[in-house]
Amino acid sequence: MDSYIIILFGEHTMHITNNMKHVTLFMVIAVNAAISAQDAAPPPPPEKLVALKDSYQAAINRATTPITKTYLVELEKLKTEYTKKGDLASAIAVDDELKPLAALQASPPTISERLKVPIPSTLEPSLAEALLGTIWIPEKESKWIANFTFIDDRHVQMTEVTGSSGKYDYTVDSKDTVRFKFTSGTVNTLQFDKKVRKMSFVGKNIEFKKQ
Repeated sequence: MDSYIIILFGEHTMHITNNMKHVTLFMVIAVNAAISAQDAAPPPPPEKLVALKDSYQAAINRATTPITKTYLVELEKLKTEYTKKGDLASAIAVDDELKPLAALQASPPTISERLKVPIPSTLEPSLAEALLGTIWIPEKESKWIANFTFIDDRHVQMTEVTGSSGKYDYTVDSKDTVRFKFTSGTVNTLQFDKKVRKMSFVGKNIEFKKQ
C-alpha cells in the first residue's frame, strides 16, 4: 500500500504517493518559482526614460495649453447661455465637462503623479526631481536676488533682497537648464552643473549654490 505525503504550495494542498514524489516535487518547485516571479515588484523605470517622459509631457502641456484655454472660455460662454435660458440640465452637463479641465489646467499632475512610481535613490533623478524643494543662494553677495526656491516640479519662487518675491512657472529646457518668464515677458535661463550643486543665472552674471 502506498504511503502519502502532503505538499503545500501557494494556496493549495496536494496528496502525493511515494511513486509520484520525485516528479511532483520538481513540479511544485517550478510552480513556486513562477509564483514568486509574478509576486516580485516591477523594476523601476530607467533614468533616461523618466527624463524623456518628463520632456514629452512638458512639450504636450506647452502645445495644448492655448487650445485648452480657448475651449474653457467657450464652455463658460455655453454654460452662461444655458443658464440664462433656464436650461439647468444642459448647464450642469457643460459644467461637468468644464470642471475637471479647469482643475487640470490650474494644477497639472506632477512627475511622480504622472509616472505613478518613485524614482529609486540609486539612480540620478531628472533635473526637475533634483530641484524639488531646493533653495539657492548667491555665492557672492547680491544687491538684487536673495534666493531661488523650487517649490515643486513646475514652480520657482525668486525672492529679492528687499523681501519682495514672485512665483513663476518653469520648464526643463534640457538636462541642465530650466527657463522661466517674468510677468514682463522676459524669458530667463538657469543653468546647473552636472551634480546639480551650482546654478548660474544666464546673462545676469550671478552664480548660486544650493543651501
